[in-house]
Amino acid sequence: MRELKYFQAIHEAQYQMLEADPDVLLLGLGVPGPTGIFGTTTGLQ
Repeated sequence: MRELKYFQAIHEAQYQMLEADPDVLLLGLGVPGPTGIFGTTTGLQ
């Protein structure tokens, strides 16, 4: 089993859900921000 930091695991889970289901949305303050909610949403589209 590989080890991930907590924010990395959240980021990966969100990425997988966005890829799997086009109806998934991420909403909230800071989602599109430059730091992406402590790095959890950085680079997601």
